[in-house]
Amino acid sequence: NHTIRGAMYPGCAQFYGPFYLGMSEISTAVLCILANFDEPPAGVTGLADAYPITKVTVGAIFVTLFIICRCIIWPMCSYYFIRDCNWTFENKTHAMLTPSRGRWIRGLQWCLSGLSILQVAWLGQIFLLGKAELVKMGWIEE
Repeated sequence: NHTIRGAMYPGCAQFYGPFYLGMSEISTAVLCILANFDEPPAGVTGLADAYPITKVTVGAIFVTLFIICRCIIWPMCSYYFIRDCNWTFENKTHAMLTPSRGRWIRGLQWCLSGLSILQVAWLGQIFLLGKAELVKMGWIEE
């Protein structure tokens, strides 16, 4: 909640908000669909057994979107966001840099750093789970 409020704080990060709070979540929407193929309580009983090809297809779409949104576009947006933040701090006479905005900008930089580390961890988890699923289905050997 505080990160969203900070991102919408006037003069802080509105240009980057649509990506970080919207477009980057496209893969998450597909992940929600994929979760239906899990066992209960998260998923639907027997759905994965009834539609194994659909499960793999939705999984492949999720992985593709995750790589595009979170591994390719995310670092580029992050680079420009951090660059713009640093420019703001270097130009201390900038009219938009008030003490309150400065704290929000630093906070957003720290949040972005933490989320960027999580992207790498999640990518590793995706590949490990994907491999385990493909081995379980007999599509690849361990």
